[in-house]
Amino acid sequence: MACLEWQSSQSGALITITPGTILLIRSGYHSAYSSLTPSLEKALGEQLPPQTGGVRQDLGMLKWIWESQFAAVGGDSVGFESFPGKPEARLLFYEVLIAGWGMPIAEMLWLEDLSKECARRNRWTCFVNSCPLNVEGGVASHGCYFVRLKERGDSLRSR
Repeated sequence: MACLEWQSSQSGALITITPGTILLIRSGYHSAYSSLTPSLEKALGEQLPPQTGGVRQDLGMLKWIWESQFAAVGGDSVGFESFPGKPEARLLFYEVLIAGWGMPIAEMLWLEDLSKECARRNRWTCFVNSCPLNVEGGVASHGCYFVRLKERGDSLRSR
């Protein structure tokens, strides 16, 4: 993926994906949405069909997610994938990732502060811990996550 190659070149360190990695994509949506005027926010909420940015429904991307063995995916947009979906794709990531693979999807994450800190430290990997609510019969939870940026040479092991 071109974005991983770019981040590796910027940080001077090879970014590798290992089984269990969580893929977070910052598009800037959440930040832009937060700056909308009340009238623009209302107009966006009333738009039918709703339209959101996100990952394009693409079999190649889905295959890459599977082969990379990600534990979860997420981003700062309303949905991880763009909506409405592309009819020619004949699939929605939600159906495959959640129902098919049991993979969690995190949405509307505030990644602005994390991205600034990553840029400041010139680090593009971190430890992420997700703490969903335990609601009997529930199928979703608001985003509650903790992030720790590791220092160079830090193994993140308990001491």
